[in-house]
Amino acid sequence: MAKHDLDPTDSPLAHIAKWAGQKPDILALRGPNLQLTWLELNVQVHTLAAYFRDQRMTPGKGVVINATPELARIYALAVLEAGLFSVVSPQLYAPERLLDAGFRYSVNTLDDQTFEGVRAIPIPATLGANVSELGNSPRAIAGQEIVRVVLSSGTTGSPKAVPFTLKVLGERIRSASIHNMREAPLLNLLGFNTASGNNAFFLDMYRGSTHFIPGSPIYNLGLIQNGGIRGIACSPSSLELLVRAAEKSSTKVRLELATSVGGFLSEKLLARAKDCLGCDVVNIFASTEAGIVTHSDKESADPLSPGHAYPGVDVKIFMAEDAELGEGVGEVGVKTPYQVHEYLADSEETASRFRDGYFLSGDLGHVDDDGLLHLAGRSDDIINLHGQKINPHLIESEAISRFGLSEAVSVLATDQTGRQFHVMLVVADQPIDPIGIKQALYSVFRTSAPQLITQCDSLPKNDMGKVMRRLAIKVNAPTN
Repeated sequence: MAKHDLDPTDSPLAHIAKWAGQKPDILALRGPNLQLTWLELNVQVHTLAAYFRDQRMTPGKGVVINATPELARIYALAVLEAGLFSVVSPQLYAPERLLDAGFRYSVNTLDDQTFEGVRAIPIPATLGANVSELGNSPRAIAGQEIVRVVLSSGTTGSPKAVPFTLKVLGERIRSASIHNMREAPLLNLLGFNTASGNNAFFLDMYRGSTHFIPGSPIYNLGLIQNGGIRGIACSPSSLELLVRAAEKSSTKVRLELATSVGGFLSEKLLARAKDCLGCDVVNIFASTEAGIVTHSDKESADPLSPGHAYPGVDVKIFMAEDAELGEGVGEVGVKTPYQVHEYLADSEETASRFRDGYFLSGDLGHVDDDGLLHLAGRSDDIINLHGQKINPHLIESEAISRFGLSEAVSVLATDQTGRQFHVMLVVADQPIDPIGIKQALYSVFRTSAPQLITQCDSLPKNDMGKVMRRLAIKVNAPTN
């Protein structure tokens, strides 16, 4: 199947059955804990689906999956074969909202995670152990049927349940096969519970490529060396971990392309990645709701410039009436051929984020005369310190590049007395000079500069590697 021949109305289940017949002994899944051939995968999917039907699970309802990365993918396919849809480990999603979003069942093989009103389905350890071949025909799937739910990042509040219909999924993986995931074999370093990880898995199911499941940075480096990997998809955070592992082991590999999504790339990381991986790094701007929006054509020294829009994608800047962020800067709205148009069981957020066919991303930016999108952080991240609005991303970028920091994040923190302060949390390989950094940033940003610099071992992040800014942060008041 040529990449451009991918039909978005095709069922991934039908493709798995096809590969099981055409190349039964070739690996379909390869992960740190489990490997399955296409025949074995097909057998397991049908065996589990039959078991789910025996459990009288109502078609059209949702299943929460809490399992190892390998089993999570197998369970998701089996759930789909049984006529249901799935979500993986909604750790930050309010449990009471699961029922509203249509979830009625859970499959837990890692712990005893329970949700009120959600029925736990036990999986027998020996299920399918003695089955070697099945002749079942895969279930037909309608284009508007929900096949998966992926949660938004939740970096600026609670995650939202984003429904992927077969049509949306098909359109996204067709676009990915042409653009950001065209190399095969591909190693996607992002989890199955992210939109990128979800797309990469189903794309491999469609095109019959072995799906490589990531593990530790050292394991991933070994896969690239020995697995014939031609491209990787990653976030800046996962790229940093891979590059660090390569540098420590003095290992250099040769990839054709690395695509990064989900955050800002620094010029320093770009240079290190090119040296270790032997390829350019393409920066992508995307969202769970809208899919890929823009991409850089080559490495850029400006990590806030993700490039031009993909074919068929429309970018529109929605200006706020009280905009104080700079000329032409507003909220980035996007319209793509593969976006969703609602959140499950959240009419208020749906009305707020989806407007006139556009998805309002929450990202700030502007489009220049050449059609290049420039990002300036997120509207939710703007620090409102006693009426003064501060864009933290410009300050963070300056601190990282100027002082060689690994990471920096500016937040509005509250001390025990209830007073608020602009605090920058930084991660660095060596002890820092907080007073020196504070004074240097003040010379550039004046009253917008952080009032306190504090060094941390690490920053809390989600599965995309994005810093969770909205986690409550309390610090002691500065003494000077």
